[in-house]
Parts: sequence; structure tokens; C-alpha cells
Amino acid sequence: MANRAVYEKRIVAFVDILGFSTMIEDSKADTDLRRKIKKAVEIIRESADSKADRSIRKVTTFSDSAVITYPLQHHLALFNLLMDVIHLQLKVGALGIMIRGGIAIGDCYHDGRIIFGPAMNEAYRLESKEAKWPRVVITSETLKMGIKETVCNNSYESNNELTEIRSCLKQDDYNEEINNPDLFFVDFLRQPQELVDFGDEYFEWLRGFRVAIVEGLNRYSSANKSLELSASDAANVFSKYRWILKYWNSVVSDEEAFLPVPDIDLEDQIVFRKRYQSLIIKSRYPYI
Repeated sequence: MANRAVYEKRIVAFVDILGFSTMIEDSKADTDLRRKIKKAVEIIRESADSKADRSIRKVTTFSDSAVITYPLQHHLALFNLLMDVIHLQLKVGALGIMIRGGIAIGDCYHDGRIIFGPAMNEAYRLESKEAKWPRVVITSETLKMGIKETVCNNSYESNNELTEIRSCLKQDDYNEEINNPDLFFVDFLRQPQELVDFGDEYFEWLRGFRVAIVEGLNRYSSANKSLELSASDAANVFSKYRWILKYWNSVVSDEEAFLPVPDIDLEDQIVFRKRYQSLIIKSRYPYI
């Protein structure tokens, strides 16, 4: 019984850099990639050094991975955790590097240095077995529990929080192989409000991330005869870029998406939308 006393109900996110070992191999002959890897790991490490209340938010980092947890009784736990994940995806994504992960709720011990427990195991399982592509996933059951426990009442503020939580997540409809309606993923590409300048900064961030997607698609395509990886390894990496391609194209072409459209007349709004639609990536090799 004494050992059980260290557990508390926490919401847990386990995230890491997608394809890290492949990137390390590729970096042997690529100085620029080594710099990007170093910066990405620094960003992950800096997430643990945040000035946020450390009595509530706990972060443990190791190599290319991070575990972020909040006590479930904290009424902003789910929303704050989702925002932490979005910020990581935006910052690391600016380097052209992608994040994968899982979010779970349950028994966990976390003091900032040591973490263990069933919720940690489940978050890791989701990352390694269910996420598969460049996404951070949460099950519908966990989402319902998180909303029930952290959105306390029907006040105006809590209704707004519920709307914001739902706007952070999306069901996966970009994958033909395994369409699991029980899984949601963090919809980080549709979060321009997390960048300081809604207009140009978001657009420039998208444009930079687009370069990384195109480079990855062309590098790992079976049509690229100069690829040094085995065919099976390349196909595995390529499938992840194909998923992000479909997600990407849906975001930049979606007129209903929350893009930071300024307060301008209708004709100028149409021009503004077309600017984002110009970021659509062609769906076959060579990807442009």
C-alpha cells in the first residue's frame, strides 16, 4: 500500500522526434542537419526550464524525448497540456523536424526527475504503437475523461475552454490504411494564434515547414534512385511524410480553416486565401 501512495491522477504527454535514429544516420554527412538536431533537442530541453508553476507542471526530458504532466485535478490541465504540445510542434517544426507522441490519463508518479506509472506506459504505448505518423494522439475515452475532470461547470469561461480544447484536436481522416475513429490528434497546423503575428509570421512559418515536407517526400520516395537507405526503411519513412502531406494540403486549402484573415474587404480576403492555397504540395514525385 505504501508504494501506491506515490501515485496521483495525472494527464501525461510523451513526445519525441519522429525518425530520430534515421536523422542521426543521415547527419553523418550533413552538417546542417546536425545543427538542426542539436537545436531541436535544445528546444525539447528548454521545455523543462519553463517558468510555469513547477508545483503543477512537471517536465522530464531525455535525448530527443519529453514527458509533460499535470495533476488531473488542476482545472486547466488538459488545455495547458495541449498548448504545451502545440508549442513544441511549432518550435521544432520550424526546423523542419516533426514530433510524434501520445497523451494518457491515469496513475503516475512524476517529480520532474523521476517518472513512472500506468499513465506513462499508456502514453508511451500510444506514441510507439498508435501515433505512427507525425502526430500526437489521444483516445476519445481519454479526451472525455479530461474534459469531465478539468472543465468543471457550465459557466461562460468553461464553455470557452471546451471550445478551445476541441479546436486543438482533430480526427484522422488522412490515412487510408487504418482509420481509427477512436483517435484524435493535436491539430497543430491550425493554431496560428500561437504565433505572435497572425498574418505574415504564420505564413512564413508554414512556408518554411513546407520546404521540409517537400524535401522529405523527395528524399524517401521510391523514385529517388540515389537513396542510401534500404527500400523497406525508406518506405517506412516515406509513409509518414505522405500522411503529413495529406494533412498539410487539407489545412492550406480549407476555406473553413481558422486562418488569420485580416479585417479586409471580400475581394482582398479571396486574394489572402489564395496566398495560403499556393502552399499546396503536388501529390506525386517529384514533389514541388
